[in-house]
Amino acid sequence: MRTIMTDITDYLDYLIKEHGLFITVHSLDGDPVTGSKGLIRYNFHINSYCRYIKSVCGTWNVCIAKQANVAKRCIAGEFFGTCYAGVSEFVYPIKKGDKVTGFICVSGYRGENEVSHAKLDRYAEKYSVGKDALLGEWRSGLSSDIPSADFIGTLIHPLQSMFRVAYDSVKETLPSGNSLINDVIHYINQHHTDKITMESISRVFHCSVSTLSHSFKKEC
Repeated sequence: MRTIMTDITDYLDYLIKEHGLFITVHSLDGDPVTGSKGLIRYNFHINSYCRYIKSVCGTWNVCIAKQANVAKRCIAGEFFGTCYAGVSEFVYPIKKGDKVTGFICVSGYRGENEVSHAKLDRYAEKYSVGKDALLGEWRSGLSSDIPSADFIGTLIHPLQSMFRVAYDSVKETLPSGNSLINDVIHYINQHHTDKITMESISRVFHCSVSTLSHSFKKEC
């Protein structure tokens, strides 16, 4: 039986495979729809430049922290901007009613302009990265062929609509009253590349493994 979440992941795969988009979905505050386990694989950028700055320069946590600023901009609506590392991207808010619960990012572009180069200069200086090496990765790993906002919007607006339908039709298995489970899900989304165990999570949230296991079995 198909569900709206299946339609969402199938459409994401279509955009990635047929249109070659570097597209990600980011969740805010442990939201059970945008943060569902089926969407975790769409949570991080896979273009070679983003992999370079996160692995070589060790700024994975910085990228995660910057998502809060992106979320604030989403309140005003969709936009095209350049991140702190010089990556240009289209950003579209995901909303439940009037509340921004996450955002869709179409990334992997570079703009040969003063803003982008100034950000590269600041990045190289702040994180002690050779400017020539950084610039080389930036140019080889990102595309200078930036699509029009109208073209990207035509592809992403239906995805935003699917998420609105998801909030109306998907039974949320994480009750808003269980803050522990919501917080743990959010933690897992933020640290899914680390070696996470029940024991390590229980230490972070100051509870026993038994309590954590029982809560998940009951709520999920």
